[in-house]
Amino acid sequence: MTSLFNPIDILNDSINDIAKNIKNYCQNPGKDFTRSRKLPVERLIKLILESEGNSIDAELFKSFPDANERMTASAFVQQRGKLKHEAFRDILRSLDGYMDNTKRFKGYRILAIDGTDLYFPANPDSKCFVKRYRKRNDGTEMKNYCLLHANILYDVLNKQYLDCLSVPKGGEGGNERKYAAIFIDNYEADDVIMVMDRGYTSYNIIKHCERANKYFICRSITGKGAFKEIEELDNVVTDNWVNIKITTVPKKKYLDNGYKLLQVIKKHYKNQSLFDSKRMNTASRRQWDFEEACTITYRILKFQLDNGNWEVLITNLPNSFTMEEIKKIYGMRWGIETSFRDLKYAVGAIQFHSKQDEFVKQELYAHLVMYNVISACGNNIEIPNKDLKYNYAIDFKMAVHVVRSFFRKGIDSFIELNKELSRYLQPVRPNRSDLRKVQPRSPVFFIYRVA
Repeated sequence: MTSLFNPIDILNDSINDIAKNIKNYCQNPGKDFTRSRKLPVERLIKLILESEGNSIDAELFKSFPDANERMTASAFVQQRGKLKHEAFRDILRSLDGYMDNTKRFKGYRILAIDGTDLYFPANPDSKCFVKRYRKRNDGTEMKNYCLLHANILYDVLNKQYLDCLSVPKGGEGGNERKYAAIFIDNYEADDVIMVMDRGYTSYNIIKHCERANKYFICRSITGKGAFKEIEELDNVVTDNWVNIKITTVPKKKYLDNGYKLLQVIKKHYKNQSLFDSKRMNTASRRQWDFEEACTITYRILKFQLDNGNWEVLITNLPNSFTMEEIKKIYGMRWGIETSFRDLKYAVGAIQFHSKQDEFVKQELYAHLVMYNVISACGNNIEIPNKDLKYNYAIDFKMAVHVVRSFFRKGIDSFIELNKELSRYLQPVRPNRSDLRKVQPRSPVFFIYRVA
């Protein structure tokens, strides 16, 4: 059944809320956005949201057909320089309260946590700047670039981005577990299952889920470097609960009572001699945000795939969730990976209009917002039942063009939007597989972008 709400109307309401409280989102409160300009704050936000992969001049030409209303690229850049990226971040977070999130698994929202890298042209003044010291085979210097890492919280069933914490790659930017813990602690609802890949496996994450009253499923490595209780498992189907006693200080009262000594960051110790490398876990589990001694309880599921490989999932879901159900939920995590593909190559998050960190963050959050609106529009289209080989769904790439066109032109007829979207369908082919091609990416430099 067609939705009764219009996602574009919800977006416009969020933009108006930001405009009413613009003093909280401008660089110089009381000065910025106080004079009448060709590009007031509401229109500025909409322009950034509706922008695609063209040059700034081309985007302005599309958005302002009347030459008398059109401003120069320089004037646009000066206006956007007054706006903080937090305006788009708060629009993104506000959408969750209004968009349809009724798709659940046994009453739970399935939220995936993962990160993705976003490249943009080199700017030595950027915190994201990456200097390349390697040379090509012909001896020429390799190009430097900037790299922003986006940590994402995503509803895989309703296809909605809920939050994003963007940081420079390297240092804190590479510590995805730190930001996963923030998502777990800050997300208020309890009727969720957090799903994470094996890069997030840590005692700290398990304890954060326990303290925040959140269920989780996390994939684990099975060989060297895994938790000892996982590494020692035989290759047999396993479904066991384990209780692990953890301590971060090498005190006799803990070690003599079976506590496992957990490595933490060295700066937390005044006496460096307390470090015994033979008793420490791997450096990947250094973060610990809790008391010096506590107990961790979780469930280990080990099973064999059709290709003969053995995999391990860890979770705190009760026994009422069977192994098959937990495997099915974890399989849903792939939805965040396909969303990154659509975000980058359909919505356009691989092409930015600036090399300044603040402007790049504006566009990142703007792309996340538009993904949510486009996805919500597509999710609520009634697909006619046809006696065909495959089920059909809205073509997301064409939905991007259609929704942006309606948003740019200010067309408020949701019936007309639905009718236009329903013209572009594609077959859904389940259980398709392809070898994942992992290749290094490079930024799209301005001289190579579309017009």
